[in-house]
This record gives sequence, structure tokens and C-alpha cells, in this order.
Amino acid sequence: MASVASSDSGTEATNEPANAGAPEAHVPAVTSVRAPRMEQRYYASWEEFFLALSEYQDATCQVFRKRTSTSGQYVQHALMENESAECLTDAITSFKSFNPTWDRVRVIIVDKDFGEISLLRAAFPGARILLCVFHVVKYLRVEVAKREYGVLTG
Repeated sequence: MASVASSDSGTEATNEPANAGAPEAHVPAVTSVRAPRMEQRYYASWEEFFLALSEYQDATCQVFRKRTSTSGQYVQHALMENESAECLTDAITSFKSFNPTWDRVRVIIVDKDFGEISLLRAAFPGARILLCVFHVVKYLRVEVAKREYGVLTG
């Protein structure tokens, strides 16, 4: 899963290939929907806003989102069939087609799946790829808890 910092907003949805119903048609492994803008004025506080945003992201299996300064806004959902390079490439291609300013992406935050880093580096050469602190801490807690390290008893 990746979060993309960008500067574009709006509402659009993907279109299936024109020949999607035809035999031997390529059926995309990724379905993307560009989401409407969410703004702070709808919420009493940023904490409330981010709680609602987080719950929505979890419920919709969100992959891409926008963060600018202290405001947060999702840009695109990409529901991927699996975490293969092909699916991630399809999601990136879709993201770029919806966001003509994709070249202004400066930071991409990824979870613990290091496999996606090389694809993202190639697709967004001007962006820094960072590991999500939450996922790093979670991974370290799980690793430290393993008996083979003898750190925790239980």
C-alpha cells in the first residue's frame, strides 16, 4: 500500500476498456476511482477529520491519498486484485492518467512491502520514497516478540 503526496483534486472514475465485454478482452486487475474533495470545514477539529478519513480509508481499502501540510485529502482509490508488480503498475498508470500534475509528487509513503519501492522510484523519479512509521514500528514489535530473539518471555 502506498500514500502519494500530490497537489491535484477533483472527482472522476476510471473507464473500463472499450472492448471489456469482447472475448479475450483485457480485464484490468485494478479498479481506480478518483474521489471528491474533503475539506476541514465539515469537521469540528482536525482530529475528528483525520479519524473520519482514517475510518473511510480502512473501509474502502484506500491505496493512494493526498497530504498537504497538515490537511489530508485522498486522491484516488485503487482496489488491487493482488500486490503484484503488474497490479501496482496498473494503479500507478491510472493515477497518472487522472492527475496531469503527477510529476509534482514529492513524497510517497509505503508500508513494509519493499517490493513496491523500485516500481515507485521508476514511476515517480522526483519523489522521495519513505517507509510508513506505523508499519515499521508494528513490524519491529512483531519481530521483537518472537521467541527466537529471547527478548520477551511468555
